[in-house]
Amino acid sequence: MELSDIYFTAFVDDRPDLIVEAERLSWSLVRLGGVSPSRICLHLAPKIDFSRLALARGLGVRLVHTPTWPGLPTSNKIHALKYGDFPSGSSVLILDCDTLVLRRLPKHFPAAVAGKLADKPIGQLSVFQDLFQQAGVPFKVARAGVSGEAIPSHLLDGGVYFIHNVFMEEVKEEWPKWIRYLMRQSSLDSLKWHFDEIAMALAIGANSWAFKRLPPKYNFPVNLALPLSLDCRPIIVHYREHIARSGRLRRVRSSSFLAGNLPRANRAASRANVSLNQFEKARSSTGEH
Repeated sequence: MELSDIYFTAFVDDRPDLIVEAERLSWSLVRLGGVSPSRICLHLAPKIDFSRLALARGLGVRLVHTPTWPGLPTSNKIHALKYGDFPSGSSVLILDCDTLVLRRLPKHFPAAVAGKLADKPIGQLSVFQDLFQQAGVPFKVARAGVSGEAIPSHLLDGGVYFIHNVFMEEVKEEWPKWIRYLMRQSSLDSLKWHFDEIAMALAIGANSWAFKRLPPKYNFPVNLALPLSLDCRPIIVHYREHIARSGRLRRVRSSSFLAGNLPRANRAASRANVSLNQFEKARSSTGEH
């Protein structure tokens, strides 16, 4: 799958910080990732006025009002597929707003459903074993990308999902189906902010879709201390809430694991801050502040 055949999307909730994040992402995709603005679509919560994303509009990024998923903001991205204004047969890279592209994206993506394994567990392994068994989905174990602890084999970090066009229609049906299944499990309420990730793991396992693990450089955590084996030359960083009021990434100062490798995360954050400086200059030129 060629880069020129892929569409890019993110869902933007009606919060000022998320709107700024969406503009950062849009700017980085175009200016640093080499993506045509016509292939980027930001799905906005219904009450967001397009004028609040002046930089993205100026770049030529498409803005589309899209219904939200009631009570589950982290699952709004699923509506980006359902309501996405993508040509038939398109492949889509779904990004969280708090991601940033630092350099040109690769020319080829796999013919699969793809993502990076979760950095660390989001719940007890026994809970997932029971869940998969009750759902009739095969359960296998993998190792989390940063902590190395046991996690379900298809549990992905929700910052970046790639959906190849061969699987698009199935994903549109199966992903929300498993979200609804999880919502009926009252014992899982504490995990609801991860339902998009758990539902995707269930959908991949239930349907035996071709699956490809993306290397960490395509969804790079800058809020964690990192193992020495991890390539610290990220293409896409996922900064979550690890950003200061200045609009720059904060340094990682402590961690519950791998504390000896903090400098690796901070080197990656420094690279990202160079790009963030460029973004702030571009944003200022539009009159936004």
